[in-house]
Amino acid sequence: MLIEFSVGNFKSIKEIETLSMHASNLQPKYPHLEVNNLFDKRNEGLKILKSKAIYGANASGKSNIYKALYAFKEIVENSVGNEEILSRNINPFRLCNSTEKEPSFFQIQFIIDDVIYRYGFLADKKKIHSEWLFKKVERETLLFTREGEESEINNSQFSEGEILKEIFKKSEDNIAQNSYLFLTFVAKVLNGKISSELLSYISNEITLVSGLDSYLNKKNAESFIENEDQKSILVSLVKAADMGIDNIDYVVYNNDDNVDDEEKLKLVFALKKKYDQDNKESGVQTMSFDFEESKGTQKMFELAPYIINTLSNGGLLFIDEFDSRFHSLLTKKIVELFNSKSNTKAQLVFITHDTNLLSSKLLRRDQISFASRDKYGVSHFYSLAEFKGVRSSSSYENDYIHGKYGAIPSLNDFEEFFVTEDG
Repeated sequence: MLIEFSVGNFKSIKEIETLSMHASNLQPKYPHLEVNNLFDKRNEGLKILKSKAIYGANASGKSNIYKALYAFKEIVENSVGNEEILSRNINPFRLCNSTEKEPSFFQIQFIIDDVIYRYGFLADKKKIHSEWLFKKVERETLLFTREGEESEINNSQFSEGEILKEIFKKSEDNIAQNSYLFLTFVAKVLNGKISSELLSYISNEITLVSGLDSYLNKKNAESFIENEDQKSILVSLVKAADMGIDNIDYVVYNNDDNVDDEEKLKLVFALKKKYDQDNKESGVQTMSFDFEESKGTQKMFELAPYIINTLSNGGLLFIDEFDSRFHSLLTKKIVELFNSKSNTKAQLVFITHDTNLLSSKLLRRDQISFASRDKYGVSHFYSLAEFKGVRSSSSYENDYIHGKYGAIPSLNDFEEFFVTEDG
């Protein structure tokens, strides 16, 4: 379960900014938000948010927190055996002379089995500058730190790391070891117990989805419905979204044993009831998802597997461009699903422009964040809970549209560009 993710010197993010899932002590107007919208981790003394909305103007940098988490995941998963992973994913803030050659900062805090872990690293396009891992049960304890070629290992708490320390001492390949993450190497090469558990969490329980990446999401959905039980749940979800569909099925072309699964062509179609002139059922009509269904229906089909898997198995689902092609009532219903008593282990973070979700009945103040860009091109992130004088009964939507919280575009007069001398 995610507590927070921090990043600095990455794309438009210059200083360290944090996506926090900590719940504040502010009391919402509606009591159900204090119960339904939180995970209450009494053992750790934590209250963690089930969902977080991120708002901001176009080009404010709100998607860069998503891209930073994507880069973090890529580097953690692939730093061993991929010499280009850093150069492909590290992208420092380039509008300042003092940062463009400095390393980027990444840090994550999360909970596994009542233990809080804090893990992070500093890296540029060529090497890992430093790396650290701490855990907290009653108090925070160091597991390892690494600064350049120097490292400190807590042998009693992280004995699996001592082996790597000895390997690096004997290694002449300093270039390779400088591009490795300690955590990744111990997990993948040495099968370290703690490292493997943390790598598994980062790889499998943090799901990043672009709401506009239709091809990748479509391929994932096509694989998802090959399982009949999964397909049944997906159909129920799509039907509940009022898409006018009774069932979903598919056919596979070039289904040859010699053809890789990725090369097989799968045609997905919707099944709908057909009626005669007296409005009596006369059969079933098949309609191609790709060519005969709306973009909104296609997107619901594509996002449904991620929603189902996260709610069923737990973890974090982070969706960029969440509301594109969706009616606001549908986005609201999905957010309500994550903010419900039935959700006991899933988190949702989403980037949106849908101001209809800015409701004190739906979201707590600490569940609403904003991104803004200053005149120097630097992105800043902040929560509605940080604003003084905002009451739990305030109209968040109205206040946001009228600029009370910032994070809206400063638009000039468009009409003057089209005024002619005669006009």
